[in-house]
Amino acid sequence: MIGAALVAAACAVATSSGAQAPASLRVDGTVVMPGAAAAPRPVPGVWVTLHRVGAGEAGPLDSVRTDARGRFALTYRRAPGDSAVFFLSAAQAGITYFSSPLPEQSVSGEGADLVVYDTTSRTGSVRLRGRHVIVGARDSTRRHPVVEVVEIANDTTLTVVSAGGRATWSAPLPPGAQEVRLASGDVSPEAISAADGRLRLLAPVAPGVKQISYSYQLPAGSFPLALTVADSLPLLEVLLEDPAGTVQGATLALADTLSIEGRTFRRFVARDPAPSSVVRVTVAQVGGERRNVYLVGILLALGMLMLLALGRSVRRPATVPLGWNGELGPKPEELARRIAALDAAFQRRRAPTVEERQEYERQRGGLKAQLTDALARHGGGGA
Repeated sequence: MIGAALVAAACAVATSSGAQAPASLRVDGTVVMPGAAAAPRPVPGVWVTLHRVGAGEAGPLDSVRTDARGRFALTYRRAPGDSAVFFLSAAQAGITYFSSPLPEQSVSGEGADLVVYDTTSRTGSVRLRGRHVIVGARDSTRRHPVVEVVEIANDTTLTVVSAGGRATWSAPLPPGAQEVRLASGDVSPEAISAADGRLRLLAPVAPGVKQISYSYQLPAGSFPLALTVADSLPLLEVLLEDPAGTVQGATLALADTLSIEGRTFRRFVARDPAPSSVVRVTVAQVGGERRNVYLVGILLALGMLMLLALGRSVRRPATVPLGWNGELGPKPEELARRIAALDAAFQRRRAPTVEERQEYERQRGGLKAQLTDALARHGGGGA
């Protein structure tokens, strides 16, 4: 008994003089589903999973099924100074939805609620909210790098899903577009395809706004470049680096000039341009070749800043620029969601092949490496 008392006393001294003990936290909420007119209704029998994503490891911590009134409660421990991201997920109709990152204290009520949606295959519900086209000057390959940043909106209370391989949203690519790549945004690169002159999104589109950024190269022969305005486009923006180039059509007006990293871009803006109107972009036919090592990154940063400056409204954290050196990347919570979504999709496979498992591990490893960097940039370093 004396020995046990001494051990207990020693442990108490070590605890009081050493690091603080992890805090015990609790999250009490309700899984709800919005309706077109009625108030959101609770969803019973849904599994809610608590995730932790840090620099060194990531994975689910615990899960619980909602009761008859859609309620759930989970407890977990967070160490002092832990910079990991904690969040919740729940699946409805085969689609996983995620909460915002949990605060560093217990949370209950509306702040802990998790929203899920019914689905529809009517892709006409997805509309283009904004289009931002950034045309760089000719590079050493005698091509013009172009970045497009678009916002697509689903203003309904249903998640739009692909049916029969049909895209949930698509957009035409300019003739001659080469090396089409998804650059950044709110969707996974695996959800985007480019073929037959169109960019296609196959991922579900939940209610709210998503941002998609993609880049491509245009040879000199693609100019003058003709861009057709989609129906009911609230905002159109064109940034042009070539000082001898022109931008005309769709009531675009010169707004201002931006200078970054020694490069100057003229900015043209049109609000509510007429549907089916055409924008013509011309560039100089002669001129010195330039070395654009960081151009695409700079163009992306400019595009993101324009979106933020114009007061975009998004339901969840957006990808934002981290600096003016051409470096761009998602926030830690966005990467955490992507890892959780990847895990959820892989777990739904009944018998994954060796190749599928290798691809899953490759993608997960890449996302975890990005998360480590993002946490470090945001003052992280969690275990």
